[in-house]
Amino acid sequence: MVRQYLLFEVAESKYAIKTSDVVKIVSMQPITRIPNTPHDIRGLINLRGRIVVVVDTRKRWHHEMKEDDLKTSIIVTNFNEKWIGWVVDAIDKIMYFEEEDFLPIAWGKIVQEIPLVDKVICYQQELVGVVSEINLMGK
Repeated sequence: MVRQYLLFEVAESKYAIKTSDVVKIVSMQPITRIPNTPHDIRGLINLRGRIVVVVDTRKRWHHEMKEDDLKTSIIVTNFNEKWIGWVVDAIDKIMYFEEEDFLPIAWGKIVQEIPLVDKVICYQQELVGVVSEINLMGK
């Protein structure tokens, strides 16, 4: 089965997410900071009258911080009716991939927490990690 994926970048690495999980891609905008929230929560935005929690992927994924620039975007996802925004360094493109093209990663007992990606695809001689709700949310 062919599925559509949005490719994006964080800390010079490429990732993919199913477009069916994406509500909207928003240019960087002012984010209302909220005190006493986890370190990786940037704050809140109002999107179409809906309040969206915005997560900084660099902080969540333990990367070095960098200043936002013109490429910085927010990917708003919908998982179980919860809209969450993810700050990413850049949006790349939308691609179509066959499910059988993805390669699983056998993490086994090497990692204790849920890893960010559990499958990859080789795209333009580069491994692209595929993220999903479970990976993003850390459930």
